[in-house]
This record gives sequence, structure tokens and C-alpha cells, in this order.
Amino acid sequence: LSLSAARAVRDDNLDAYLKEILELLKAQMPAGIPDLGIPPLDPFEVPHFDIDPIEEDIIKATIEINNLVIKNLATFETKIAHLDLEALSLELELTIADLRGDARLQA
Repeated sequence: LSLSAARAVRDDNLDAYLKEILELLKAQMPAGIPDLGIPPLDPFEVPHFDIDPIEEDIIKATIEINNLVIKNLATFETKIAHLDLEALSLELELTIADLRGDARLQA
């Protein structure tokens, strides 16, 4: 009888390829990819969304956010990009040093 723990299968070439794809995506984020129907993603515009009502002892609020514009998404740095084909899992760690969001809030 043999028992073994599941372990991640690491393919450094596949992980490097995944990082290259992310770099290509980053370069195309400001203009989008019109041939694929992908709009510009930096800046990323979100016209409207509501946040679930907050009901706490000291505050009750309903928040509505309009015209949210998220900037600098295309400045991300890929820290981890690991695809495990055996476990069908993807591990990504992206950092964005200067992420900015501007919006009109209504409470």
C-alpha cells in the first residue's frame, strides 16, 4: 500500500510562457483588442454600481457609485504566474504600485 500527498506539478517553461502572455496583455490594455471585441482596459470605466446597504449600530448607509474610473491597471507587475495542469489550477500574484480610482459617490 502506498500513500502519497498531492503536490503541485511545476513546469517552469509553462509558467514563463504564462508570464509572457500577461506582458502582451498589459501592453494591449490601453488600446484594447478590437479584433476580439475587448475594449480598452486602462483606464477601466465602470458607469454605475451599488454597494449593499450597511446597517451597523453606529451607521446605516446605502452607497451608490457612479462614473468610476480605475487607472494604472496596465502597470501591474507579475510576481507569481503558475499553472498546474494536473490540478487544473492557476496561481497569480499581480501587484499594482499606483492603482487609482476616481468616482462620484452618493450616500
